[in-house]
Amino acid sequence: MSKRSEDRYRSARDMAADLAGQTELWKASVEDDAGTTRQFEVPDGSAAARRSRFATLRIAAIVVVVMGLGLWAAWQAISAYLTVPEVEMPALVGRPISEAEVLAREAGLVLEISDRTNSPVVPAGLVISQEHQPGKRLKQGRSVGVVISLGMRLVTVPGLLQRSVQDATLALDNAGLKVGALQDGFDDVVKPGHVLRQDPPAGTSVPTDSPVTLVISRGPPLVDMPALVGRPLEEARRLLEEKGLVIAYLRTVGTDQSEPGIVIEQTPAAAVRVRPGEAAITLTVSARPGEESAPPQVPVITAEPQPVESPVGRVMPTPRPTARPTPAPGSMPGPRLTPGPGARPTPVVSPGQVRRTRIQVLVPEGGPQEVRIVVIDETGVRTIYQAQHVPGDRIDQIVQSQGYTIIQVYIANRLVQEVRP
Repeated sequence: MSKRSEDRYRSARDMAADLAGQTELWKASVEDDAGTTRQFEVPDGSAAARRSRFATLRIAAIVVVVMGLGLWAAWQAISAYLTVPEVEMPALVGRPISEAEVLAREAGLVLEISDRTNSPVVPAGLVISQEHQPGKRLKQGRSVGVVISLGMRLVTVPGLLQRSVQDATLALDNAGLKVGALQDGFDDVVKPGHVLRQDPPAGTSVPTDSPVTLVISRGPPLVDMPALVGRPLEEARRLLEEKGLVIAYLRTVGTDQSEPGIVIEQTPAAAVRVRPGEAAITLTVSARPGEESAPPQVPVITAEPQPVESPVGRVMPTPRPTARPTPAPGSMPGPRLTPGPGARPTPVVSPGQVRRTRIQVLVPEGGPQEVRIVVIDETGVRTIYQAQHVPGDRIDQIVQSQGYTIIQVYIANRLVQEVRP
């Protein structure tokens, strides 16, 4: 409240009128250039509220108009899409890309290359597949994708000469190739079980997954039978394997004249010329008297060829070649079987030939041991036998294989013997 009485409200009614804007204080006067005084009334609160509501209505009306225009434009676009004529998708698979583009354009479509990939059957530059099936109805002007062939993927044949069959198989697999026919032949230089010749040769570019034929060496066509009498059985087996030979029969005889496990007799005799894969080698091994049936100190493995069925179903006996002795001094030598320089090795096993081999394994002394027999032939690598055995157990398996064959015998995860029947 003011201290001066003339500045105070005279009554509550004056105060209410002032608050309502009805007193002279709420009127302003302005004198114009002519000296005339004009009075303006300050708008009251109700007029301002009316103008605010009017502005809000105008904004709402503008929003409604804009939304209506947007809906109308969307409807026009949808109507335009729905009224686009449809065309038929042409057949493009197997056509050159240039021809496919022409066909798509004539049909009212736009061709796009969505991918390029190798194909073993579709030549390079031709369409392998298309996004939509031929005959499907599509909107005119639509883009359609196709996959174009890059042709066969070519790989380089690795060099396999003088490598073992296992190494050669792994090298071919790493190169994207596979082992084809397995043949064998004799050679004076290349060790038995190693690649003597390959087809295609190293460095040739071939399609991926192509087969490579391998000729595996059996060693020389005739080898000298090593002297085995007086040697431990394990050493005798190693000497035979180095020459491509394998024990066919083994006998155990009790004797006090030799330490157990020593070869005391052999057939054929030492220095006799024999042919690997054909010689029927028999060894007699010593044992303590009364312990002939006891588990041996080292594994005993023998391999014996078995009869196979002929194409007409008859059982044909497998001939068991005998050792061929060296010609006596002064006699006429037979024809030379060793290939001359540059000569192609003579295959012994024709591709696809079925072979049957009897493998016998006598488990050596010690604790329980796992015996596993693995076959490598033209059909691939496979395990035909795997089981736990105690010392003295005898395993007898007939192994059927195709073409050139390697039979591996593992005892306690150790390769003990490779047999090449």
